[in-house]
Amino acid sequence: MSVDTFPKYVNRSFTTSASIRDTSIVIETTRHVQWEDMRDLFAVVLEARLQVGEIDGVERLGLRYINEVRVPESDGQDWTNWISSSLLGQAEVGRKLELEPLQWQGVTVFGRGAARFITLRHGPRDGYAVDSGGDLKRPTPTPGPYFLIDIDSFWASEGTVPELDLERVLRMADDLHEPAGSLFESLITPRLRKEVTQQT
Repeated sequence: MSVDTFPKYVNRSFTTSASIRDTSIVIETTRHVQWEDMRDLFAVVLEARLQVGEIDGVERLGLRYINEVRVPESDGQDWTNWISSSLLGQAEVGRKLELEPLQWQGVTVFGRGAARFITLRHGPRDGYAVDSGGDLKRPTPTPGPYFLIDIDSFWASEGTVPELDLERVLRMADDLHEPAGSLFESLITPRLRKEVTQQT
């Protein structure tokens, strides 16, 4: 049995890492603030990789956002004030019939033109979506109920694999980021935005 080894570079606060693997480049962060900062980091990592050697082509480019939506404990697991009703479907039907929804999950794959997709996974969970004991540090809330909004926005080659062009890849990343952000904003309520994420 062989074990893959690859370099993994981590910042001093252990909140962001870049892994250079045989067939992929993976950048992870637990402290994402602005897309522009992430895009700049992506460009630096890709340029560094290209200095080591050429990359034949790009088969897939993806941005994944794993959101653990946590709300004040007084609300328990009633998500109606925090999450769009579009994600609460069967739970709302159950409540009308005096059935308490204990758990549910949903997956939707959206298409966005040529070879662009968004996978949305959602539903109430307990504990953590992301391992709090992993390589990267993150603010660790008390384990408990949260609502998962997991958005994977990606492009995948269909047929031929295009050559790697740095500027083209960055433009594609911008194109993948915009609908992911818009989708997330459409799935949370103004109350969550104001009281939890503190955005206006």
